[in-house]
Amino acid sequence: VEQKRAHHTLSLIFLEKLKESFYTTRMLEELPWHLARAGLLDELQQTLCDVRMMDQFFCSRYQQDCLDYWSLIHKSSPKISAVDCYLDVIKRAHFPPTILRAELMCKVAGFLKEMNQFAGAEEMLHMAKHHYENSSSTLEVCRVEAALGELFAQQRNHKEAEKWFNVALRKYEKESSDSEELVVTMERLATLCINTCKCDEAKALLERALAICEKSLGGRVPVTAVQQKAEEWLRRSLELKTQLLGDWHPEVARVLNRLGAIFVEQNQFNDAEACYKQALVIREEKLGKHSSRVLQTIKHLISCYQMQEKNALALEYCKRALEICESPLYGADHPQTANVLVRVGDMLIATGQWKEGMAALRRALNIQKEKLGRSHRDTQATIAMLAQPPPPPPQPMDAPRPRFELPEEDGPYAGKAADCKRKPLGKPGLPPPPPPPPARRGTAEDVARAARGVSGDVLNELLELRLNRGETYDRSDAMAQVKSMIGARSRKIKLRKLK
Repeated sequence: VEQKRAHHTLSLIFLEKLKESFYTTRMLEELPWHLARAGLLDELQQTLCDVRMMDQFFCSRYQQDCLDYWSLIHKSSPKISAVDCYLDVIKRAHFPPTILRAELMCKVAGFLKEMNQFAGAEEMLHMAKHHYENSSSTLEVCRVEAALGELFAQQRNHKEAEKWFNVALRKYEKESSDSEELVVTMERLATLCINTCKCDEAKALLERALAICEKSLGGRVPVTAVQQKAEEWLRRSLELKTQLLGDWHPEVARVLNRLGAIFVEQNQFNDAEACYKQALVIREEKLGKHSSRVLQTIKHLISCYQMQEKNALALEYCKRALEICESPLYGADHPQTANVLVRVGDMLIATGQWKEGMAALRRALNIQKEKLGRSHRDTQATIAMLAQPPPPPPQPMDAPRPRFELPEEDGPYAGKAADCKRKPLGKPGLPPPPPPPPARRGTAEDVARAARGVSGDVLNELLELRLNRGETYDRSDAMAQVKSMIGARSRKIKLRKLK
């Protein structure tokens, strides 16, 4: 009770300072925290919707704190919507000269996307685009259009994503032919084309992007050097973020995710697995077990286990990913859920659970046909997986092997099967020795050349030539005679020396 009173007192002091437009880093960090500890959730909501506080809160350092505060508000009052609150602020609030309205709109849209409020993020981006168009800021309009493409791509609405990426790409090409934003947009559009089975368009886009990079970089950089440099910088970033933000901050988990990806590219799977697991623990603790970021890390772990053929562990994490997708995050009939179902079915089949795996694949196919269409790449891949035949049932170790019977045939080979039947055993219990091989054409010349000391390489070439011409049909017989003649020749030479 005393601590709550102390938080309440400090909250009132900071609120008085806020009315005087007195903003400091300490106020930004402590005022929402004291309000949350004191239980003053209405004042907390008003603080989060303050324009100056919003401009500072949406940076990477405080974004996770802002997500936690809104989660606390939603738990106490589920009817309160962050989207409605921010839209009301953007439309009605007075903006100081140091804060650009459209820039703040883009920040709010990125924050709403982190909250999985995609409709609100889309509305905010359209408002920012309209504002930039009125101010004739072409490059800023391109950035907003590319952000719309990213938003729709995250929702797997490929048609709308491709539309916005193409719009942004055309404007980027008019403004600058070798900018970094142009290359990034080409790469994202190429990835989208690959996902929609437009491989020729993707190849053309990637080749253009590569030409721009080579022109600006002056040549290609070896991949191994890039990976080593990336690992070095990521390790430094991890060390600094841990010192500044603590071991349990989501930014630390983000760096661990990227470091794990570098380790996977270098086939260091144990290090990658350790990074992914540490990132998963942090994100589950800070973002909740049903967050999209938690799902992202779990997918990385599944891929890591699949590369090592640890199918049982991969199946375990596939089931966890399916549980997250079926939660209110996406729902049971979302394309993301279908993708996870495909991975679940694949792992079930790999672990010998054929019926359960096919059931998961059929469920994924129904979702993909409804949401993506039958001609989509993911749908066609699932159909191909369903068409594969079931594996043969395992036979016990003591099961008798089936006997192979040669069928009787008509034509020129009729009756030959009888000659191939097993010969009766002799008295000692062994089969009679085979008859000597018949003489083959071409064997004499091979033996003569070998006896005159022809090298092994020349002898092999000679034998291959005669086999190809059809002059001899039994290579083993020819070689056996060659070896015996070479042995006889060497014995004669030794006998002459002794004499």
